[in-house]
This record gives sequence, C-alpha cells and structure tokens, in this order.
Amino acid sequence: MMLEAFRPEHLRAMKVQPQQQAELQEVDDDYLAWLAAAGPCVTIRDGDTIVACGGVIDWQEGSSLWSFLGENAGRHMHAVVRAARRLIEVSRLPIMAEVDLGFGPGCRLLELLGFRHVADGLGISATGQHQHVYLMES
Repeated sequence: MMLEAFRPEHLRAMKVQPQQQAELQEVDDDYLAWLAAAGPCVTIRDGDTIVACGGVIDWQEGSSLWSFLGENAGRHMHAVVRAARRLIEVSRLPIMAEVDLGFGPGCRLLELLGFRHVADGLGISATGQHQHVYLMES
C-alpha cells in the first residue's frame, strides 16, 4: 500500500465502487481541482491500482470528510481506515460527513472512525440522493 498526494486524475482512473459511480459522474474537473486544494487529501494505491481517494475540506467552523472508494477497497480496509484517521487528526473540529441513505457499509465505516449519527435525510448529494449526516466533535 502506498499513500500519495491526491490529484484529480486519480479519481478519473479509479474503478469506483458501484454505490458511488453516479455521484462521481456528477463531479466535474473544476470541482475535483477544488477538492485537491480545499484541505489535506490523499490517494491510496496498491501497485498501479487506486484503492481510494479522500480528504478534508477545511471550513471556518470545522471540516468535512470526503472519500471515493474503489471497487476493491474492501480488501484494503485497514489501509483506508489508517489514512482516514490521519486526515481526521489534522482536521478542524467538528468534522461532518455524509453517506447516502441506506448505504450501511459507509455508515459502519464512519462509526468505526468515531463519528456519531446526527440526522437522516438532511444532506443531499450531487445526484439528489438524501443522506445520513454524521459528526465528530472531539
């Protein structure tokens, strides 16, 4: 496993898990460039295969955690969790994260990282999907 600085072309090259494919199609290159500049972000590789991309968007009042996971990310979940914890360590609290309603694996991952579920349906994704909202305050 190798960590490197996230670049927008990493997401275009990754085979994203089915649950995030529609979301990624709605994201344009300008938004990806903004993500790369909005706060710390990383790409996880297994050789030439991109496993995951994620980062933190720093806001004045806290941060937002974002990620796209590859279709093979399950086999590398320890590396994904380690990278997410490193990003959380350098983030401004509180940190917010959102997961599509009904996407249990995403909810479990956020809870494993120490996030607390605070609301259903308040977040809305780029595809118009309502989302669970999670928060980490300490």
